[in-house]
Amino acid sequence: MRGMWTLAVVLAACVAQGGLKAQAESLPRHLSALAEGLSARVLIQTGDRLADGGTFAPKNDLTAYFPHGDDAGYLLVGHEIRWGTDPLGGRFTRLELKSNQVVGGQMWVSGMHNNCAGGVTPWGTLISGEEYPQDAYPSAERDFRKASALRKAEYERVRLEPGDPKASWGWAYEINPLGGTPAGMARRLTALGRFSHESAEVVDLRTVYLTEDYEGGCLYKFVAKRPADLSEGTLWAYRRAQADWVMIQDPTNALIEARERGATRFNRLEDVKKGPDGNLYVAETGTIAVGDPYGRILRLDPRTSRMEVYLEADGKQLANPDNLLFDRLGRLLICEDQFDENLRAFGNNQVLRRENDGTLHQVMTMMKGAEPSGPSWGPQGVMFVSALAGANSAVLVITGLD
Repeated sequence: MRGMWTLAVVLAACVAQGGLKAQAESLPRHLSALAEGLSARVLIQTGDRLADGGTFAPKNDLTAYFPHGDDAGYLLVGHEIRWGTDPLGGRFTRLELKSNQVVGGQMWVSGMHNNCAGGVTPWGTLISGEEYPQDAYPSAERDFRKASALRKAEYERVRLEPGDPKASWGWAYEINPLGGTPAGMARRLTALGRFSHESAEVVDLRTVYLTEDYEGGCLYKFVAKRPADLSEGTLWAYRRAQADWVMIQDPTNALIEARERGATRFNRLEDVKKGPDGNLYVAETGTIAVGDPYGRILRLDPRTSRMEVYLEADGKQLANPDNLLFDRLGRLLICEDQFDENLRAFGNNQVLRRENDGTLHQVMTMMKGAEPSGPSWGPQGVMFVSALAGANSAVLVITGLD
């Protein structure tokens, strides 16, 4: 009963504040409200049959569209599944689209761990990161909380050799939407470091900015040795107070070395996106345990390496920013991933848009238990976005935004 009351309050607030309409009868079950002028439909959801005979996996997160022919393309969809909880672990589905409708699909690559966010390269591939590598460690400890604390402590303090089985997780992968040999479909990018990978923003043919979703995690920059080749290069960690970067010489233990070299510890970095002004925008989602319950969006000038707060979350208009996406008018779309405490206090997760005049407008409100995640632009101005809700997850198609 309490959940129903909360939902009613949230819908009323959305309609009053942001011009949203509660149109439950015409919306996908993953949404509770949508801004006027927009429409939404389910592209695919957990359990739907794929052309290869399998089914669409749960916990879909990152989406990335690759045009391939007239009004056609491939949509790569990552699934945030822990290694060891499923025979295939983290994976990607490739959907064939025609006029933004699914006409084919298959499980594309698998055998990874907790694939979270990532980014598209200028040369037409996708970078995907493995999040929380310590959670893939085997453990004889039956108490989940105790086992988690032990794994976390080991991850932060014990250096591993590249061949150690526990160093199998926490890497970035480059995924080819067009296929080729199995080795060419997904290759591990060890030069980008082993840590709790969240997002990757490839800003040119050599430079990638990488965020770490971890309490006390860091911000990284990778500079490739050769254009359009991320197999070799130099990894750096960011020091905010000094406005500079320190070199990481042991990418297998990137977090440990970054901390030893004085890199700034952030409260769980999420997405990073290059804005139309050339600056990098970074979502720091916050950590309740250290008195940072709502988080913020940071702005980094890559020319001076200086960072400032772009938008401070207040728990009312915005709480716990996660994925980011700019539209063609330079407006920033922000997906919330609120802590449970904030959800109980402020209502369901939303997608908001920061207008160029600085105001925040609500684009959509999710149903209880759903997180908007992995937004990307498709053809004809549509936005693909994951409704991340465990076994009830889906990819949604939103029209009318662009």
